[in-house]
Amino acid sequence: MILSVLPEEFDSHDFIRVGALLATFSFLELLREYHGNFTTIDAQIGQFLNRQAENNNLPIQKVGVQDSETIVGTISDCAIWRKTC
Repeated sequence: MILSVLPEEFDSHDFIRVGALLATFSFLELLREYHGNFTTIDAQIGQFLNRQAENNNLPIQKVGVQDSETIVGTISDCAIWRKTC
C-alpha cells in the first residue's frame, strides 16, 4: 500500500512519512515500543527496507544515499530506493 503512492524513486524518510499517514496504528506502536525515539524508529524502518529488498519481499532496490529531512524536521542521511516493477 505504501509503495503504491510513492514515486518510482524515493528515500527511506519518504517511506516513513507516507507510512505514518497510511498505517497510523503501526507507526504509533513503533512510537510506544521505542519511547518516541524517532532516530531509533528511522533506523528500524531503514533496516526493514534493506531486509525486504535483499530478500526480494518488496519490489525495490537501493540506489544510493542522500541527506533528507526526517519526520521530525532534522536532516540525516538515508537510503534512496527505486521500484523494480
